[in-house]
Amino acid sequence: MENADALYMVCSEITRTMRVDDLFQRGQSLGLTITPVYSLSAFRKDPHVTGRELFTSIDDPDFGTLELMRPPIRIGESNDKTTVVPAPALGSANLEIVEILKEPRPKIVPRVDAVDPARPLVGMRVLQLGVGAVVPEAASLLGLFGADVIKVESAIRVDFLRQMGLNGYMDVNNCPTFNQLNLGTRSVAVDMTQERGKGLVRDLAELCDVVMENMRGGVVGRWGL
Repeated sequence: MENADALYMVCSEITRTMRVDDLFQRGQSLGLTITPVYSLSAFRKDPHVTGRELFTSIDDPDFGTLELMRPPIRIGESNDKTTVVPAPALGSANLEIVEILKEPRPKIVPRVDAVDPARPLVGMRVLQLGVGAVVPEAASLLGLFGADVIKVESAIRVDFLRQMGLNGYMDVNNCPTFNQLNLGTRSVAVDMTQERGKGLVRDLAELCDVVMENMRGGVVGRWGL
């Protein structure tokens, strides 16, 4: 941008003696597009954040009480903290999924009337075949509204977000980004290079109402889904 250096010097002279809050308020009063750059602790104390009750406390089996952001959407007046469930450890629901696979294949999925208006998707089962951010986060939102979300993962080709844990590479259960994007899901670890693994996922898909995936083109088709 032309004269960018000069503009930077002028702005620096104006702003260096102002507090962040004062500068923000002054910018807003002038109709400028302006926002403060917060530290995490300052963001937590922002009046908009506290006013919207953006954070909630949950009990994590490994880390104790954690503060996590609420879902970005609310239905009804419910503020039930149990709607936020920690992200799963890799393969932590394997035994539970084995029991699900024993269920008869329904020809018609029965409709379940929601008891809690804030969790209207209770009774829906979602098979999540996503990696990274987009599909896992979308499926997590369904889980926060009551759906049973089952994430199929590989213990060999671990979701790349899981690989970046707090304690270094392949600390698979301690990546804050992964854990935030996969709230309210269950994890089953399956070897999709084996026909038995593909068959298990096909069987599981028959027991689900929704299948979500963001694999490369053709991958899910090769699994027979």
